[in-house]
Amino acid sequence: MRWVEISITTTEDASDAICEMLAQIGADGIAVKDPYEIARIIEDPESLAYADEGYIDSLGTDVSIKAYFAEFDDGIRLGPKSEEYVDPNGVGMIYGNLADKTMSVEDAVALVKEKLDDIAQFLPMGKGFEGYQFVSDKDWENEWKKDYKSFRISDRVIICPSWEEVQAGEDDDPDVEDADPTYEEDDDDEDSEEDPEEDPEDVPEDEEPEEEVTES
Repeated sequence: MRWVEISITTTEDASDAICEMLAQIGADGIAVKDPYEIARIIEDPESLAYADEGYIDSLGTDVSIKAYFAEFDDGIRLGPKSEEYVDPNGVGMIYGNLADKTMSVEDAVALVKEKLDDIAQFLPMGKGFEGYQFVSDKDWENEWKKDYKSFRISDRVIICPSWEEVQAGEDDDPDVEDADPTYEEDDDDEDSEEDPEEDPEDVPEDEEPEEEVTES
């Protein structure tokens, strides 16, 4: 299966409305990179997030949105994927009724551009539609890795994902980590959780240890 990745560059003011529109017309996935949200998290005094000096400024001011639609033999099947957007009468969605509609890739892209133009009448759009490309399942599985980069946490220590090559200095101590969402409990940990044998000296004072009786 291939996925159609539609790229949109917009403003913080219009980003929520665009994501809502994409969800209602049937996007299978939406990825948002919002520099303002990242800055708020990093600058929050109670946050544990860390960023190198100058990182926030390097993000720029544009909000990047990528929408993913699955491509089938008959085209892209539009329509809300969440019950939140399903109307029993087939009408009432603020971005139009698209239930159970199938379109060619070109028509679906044209529809997205049309909806962006509608939003631009009320909110500052920015650059808007940037283009689209096809992403295979294999690429899809590795797409998330693009957002994980190496970063330095001290003068010597660098945290880096295993798939990225790091230029470390002589005094640097690279720590290679994988951001794997799966977690498997170590079997050794389970086996090690055994009840310790009771020591007679640990018996409370009001209880006497049982004497061992042997038959003669």
